[in-house]
Amino acid sequence: MGKLTGKVVFITGSSKGIGKATAIEFLQSGARVVLNGRDRAVLGKTAEELKVYGGEIMEIPADASDSSAFGRAVDSIIERFGRLDILVLNAGLSSYGTVEKTSDKMLHSVMKVNLFGPFTGARTALPHIRKTGGSIIFISSLAGLHGIPYSPVYSMSKMALTALAQSLKAELTGQRIHIGIIYVGFTKNAPVKTAVAPDGSIHPIQERPGWIQQSPEKVARKIVRTVRYRRFKVVLSTMGIIMAILTRYFPRLTRLIMRGMLKSAKKFTADQDASIRKARDKARAMDHQEN
Repeated sequence: MGKLTGKVVFITGSSKGIGKATAIEFLQSGARVVLNGRDRAVLGKTAEELKVYGGEIMEIPADASDSSAFGRAVDSIIERFGRLDILVLNAGLSSYGTVEKTSDKMLHSVMKVNLFGPFTGARTALPHIRKTGGSIIFISSLAGLHGIPYSPVYSMSKMALTALAQSLKAELTGQRIHIGIIYVGFTKNAPVKTAVAPDGSIHPIQERPGWIQQSPEKVARKIVRTVRYRRFKVVLSTMGIIMAILTRYFPRLTRLIMRGMLKSAKKFTADQDASIRKARDKARAMDHQEN
C-alpha cells in the first residue's frame, strides 16, 4: 500500500463536491494538499473548513483550464514544497442538450475545461511527477464509457480522457509514473452545482434522484485508494460496473438501453430549460419593478 504521509497533492476543482471530499481524504491520510478553484471566496472558505483535519493546505485560486494559469500554479507549488507527487485532474463542467441545438460557445467552453485543461495540466506537471515517481489521475464519468443521449459534448469530452490516459500510460512505459483514470457514476451534487446550457450559458443544475447517487465521500475514498494501489482503470458504482460490462460485451443491448434513456433525458432537458426560463422571467420582472 502506498504511503501518503508528506506527499504533495494538487487537486483541481477542489473548492466543493468531489474535489473537496478528496482533499479531506488526502489530508486524513497525512498528505499536504493544494486546493484549487476559480472563486477565491469559496476556495478560502473551503480551506478554512478543512483546517480541522490538520495537515498543510495551500490555496491556488485559478482557472485550471488556462494553461498559463496552471503553469503558474505548479511553479507556486514547487516554490513552496519543492515537489509535486500527485495530480488529481478533477475540474469539470456538466452540460446538456442535443447535438442540433449545441452552440459553438457551449462546445468550446466544455471541451476547454473537460479535455484541454486535463491535457495541458498533465503536460505541465509531468516533469515534476517524474522526479517523484508520483501519480496523475484523470476524473472521468460513466459518459466516458458510452455516449449519453442529450449529453453529446460532455460524453465526448469524457471519452477523450480515456484516449489521453491510455496514450500517456503507453508513452511512460518503464518509468515510475502512475497514470490512473476513474469513471465516476452519478454523484450527489454540491448545492451550487451548475451545467452549461446549449446556448453556452451556465445555470444551476437540478438534483438527481437519490437512489442513483453516490456520496462525494465514497468517491473520494476510491480516488485515494486508486493512488495508493497505483491502479489504472477504475469504474465506480454498481451501475457503472454493469454499464462497463454491457458496453464491452453486449453492445446491441447497450444501444437499446440508451434508447430507453431518451424519455428521461428529454424530460430532464425540458425541466432544466423550463427552470432557466422561469429564473430569467423572475429576473426581468424584478428589473422592471426597480425601473
